[in-house]
Amino acid sequence: MNFQTSKVIFWYILSSFGFFFGLSAIQFHSILFESKHFVGMPFSLLMVTGSFAGILSPLVMAFALKYFKKSIHILWLLTAIAGLSLPLMPHLSSFPLLLGVYFLHTFSVWSIFPLQMSCGLDICRTQKPSLFFILRSFGTMGFLSGCLFSYFLVHSKNIEWLYNYFALGFLLSFLGLFFLNASTTQTDSQLFAISSKNKFYSKKNMLRLLVFIKDPLFLRLLIAIFFLSWANSMAIGVKGNYLINIFHLDESQVSFAWILCAGFEIPIMYFCIFLIKRYGLATVLIFSALATMVRLGLMAVTPSLPFFYAGLLLHGFYYAGVVTGIGMCIDRSYKRYRTLFQIIATLIYAGIPNSIGNFMTGIIWENFNLKTVYYASFGLAIVSLLLFYPLIPRLRKRFS
Repeated sequence: MNFQTSKVIFWYILSSFGFFFGLSAIQFHSILFESKHFVGMPFSLLMVTGSFAGILSPLVMAFALKYFKKSIHILWLLTAIAGLSLPLMPHLSSFPLLLGVYFLHTFSVWSIFPLQMSCGLDICRTQKPSLFFILRSFGTMGFLSGCLFSYFLVHSKNIEWLYNYFALGFLLSFLGLFFLNASTTQTDSQLFAISSKNKFYSKKNMLRLLVFIKDPLFLRLLIAIFFLSWANSMAIGVKGNYLINIFHLDESQVSFAWILCAGFEIPIMYFCIFLIKRYGLATVLIFSALATMVRLGLMAVTPSLPFFYAGLLLHGFYYAGVVTGIGMCIDRSYKRYRTLFQIIATLIYAGIPNSIGNFMTGIIWENFNLKTVYYASFGLAIVSLLLFYPLIPRLRKRFS
């Protein structure tokens, strides 16, 4: 690895670290909404609006990329919007205004996710496959740092101040992207490049991309992950509320719960590196999906707080194993249009199931209780595993 490549990797790590530091504000969103007395249907509308942004984002980005030469250029814009909208949210008492700003913020965040992944995979293209997992672990370190930061300041600073600090993470990410782009202008003009002048942008081909008609195995895989994402969104959406309302903990303990999630995601990431080197990419997906189901089961049937925390320790298998793994599967299968596939695929394994999950969470909470939310989540995870199991032989053959 030469000096120029090392420099590119450094700036990508800095950008990823800053983005995930800012993203760690997610631990307080549901608590912020409840503190403003937006519960029941208003709570559902806020959560669904954020998730709807995850549905709209891939559709907008797929066409917006046509007007950008590099994916990193649109990342600048999105990171700036995410950073500027975040500190506004705690100061808005009007429900429509909060709804609008939250939508804007989550739209930007959902758009950044696949583009960050695409940029990281581009950097690792000539390196060992395990390098991407290593780079991705620095993002998790950024999220963990944000959780640690809030854990120690939540008593001395109110949520409004914490959101200001989280916004600084997006500023750091913006600077990292600036220097990352500057480092690649002379070393590799094709890095992060987007091929936009081709017939792929016809409506007919975009529809084929959206439903994966030409690849039934991949479509079935995404459907299985659809249910797992649905289950996961329900489990994490009200995690803070669950700890406060059921176990009577304070906001600092909510941060502690996220510290457990992010802290153990890092060794899980490196465990996934071991799996991919020893057994292949398919094993990463299979093992991580199973571990996620076990985690949701522990959180659903927990008789006490330690069992709930035990489930949190497995949190990383969904993001480090399932989400990162599916991203690598897309990159291997669709090299020519990998950036667009990363974006559109999030509709199936993130945007739509998250919207449904968040809406159902609010409805179940209002009509039953928070405990029932976790029972429903576990049930969906079982459905996912039943859909996943028949695909294992073909996944092993294709992604060994």
